[in-house]
Amino acid sequence: MSKTSAADLYIPKFHPILGDVMCHGHQNCWLYGGRGSTKSSFISLCLVLLTVANPECNVVVVRRFGNTLRDSVYTQVLWAIDALGLSAYFRAKVSPLEIVYVPTGQRIGFRGCDDPIKLKSTKFARGYCAAIWFEELDQHAGIEDVRSVLNSLRRGGDRFWVFFSFNPPKTAMSWVNRETLERRQREDTLVCRSSYLDVIGSHPEWLGGPFIEKAEYLREANEVAWRWEFLGEVVGTGGNVFSNVVEREVTDEEIRCFERIKNGLDWGWWPDP
Repeated sequence: MSKTSAADLYIPKFHPILGDVMCHGHQNCWLYGGRGSTKSSFISLCLVLLTVANPECNVVVVRRFGNTLRDSVYTQVLWAIDALGLSAYFRAKVSPLEIVYVPTGQRIGFRGCDDPIKLKSTKFARGYCAAIWFEELDQHAGIEDVRSVLNSLRRGGDRFWVFFSFNPPKTAMSWVNRETLERRQREDTLVCRSSYLDVIGSHPEWLGGPFIEKAEYLREANEVAWRWEFLGEVVGTGGNVFSNVVEREVTDEEIRCFERIKNGLDWGWWPDP
């Protein structure tokens, strides 16, 4: 019988993070980055492994809007189960949207924050909600919404794993970017930023040629946009009138080549515009 190594399913940058997760080194795992960073794939693998390794562990995957669950995180977890060679041990359901670990009855449930009653009524026949994943965290209104979800789900046990994943908004004033700075100071949180560059260094085939070509084209055409979309950097809102200004001295040779020169005098006569 063939064996599957979980280490072959995620990039080397996540190797120490999986070790930390399985040993419960930190309660919170804060993963952010750009497109194609495979952070969501890695988290889905973690959830499946935690379910199999801990008989009391149930999982709830959360997004802000319930209608986005089936085509995103639900499919992502099914991929992880299949990639690990465990499809025979899980049963997928769509009403309600959940995946059941057949040997024990543990469940991986999927909930939207737009229906708080369903979140509060989440119960498990065996064990408790030990693992929670907030996907697309930046779509939530603020950290208060996240705490509300945690207060509803994080009950009945001693060990919890909470995963957060998102692509950072441009502005540093976004609540999720401010929270990232705070999380770096917290002892209970492991923070990691990843990008497609971490993927193409070991498994470029996971992204494919067209994805990499598109990223590299944007890198040449608009570096700021590339840093935000593909590296997951906070680059600002782009509200400046000119975003490509370079401060340098204009040489005499350049001035002599000017084709159209207009001279004027600004008196600065307030309040006349």
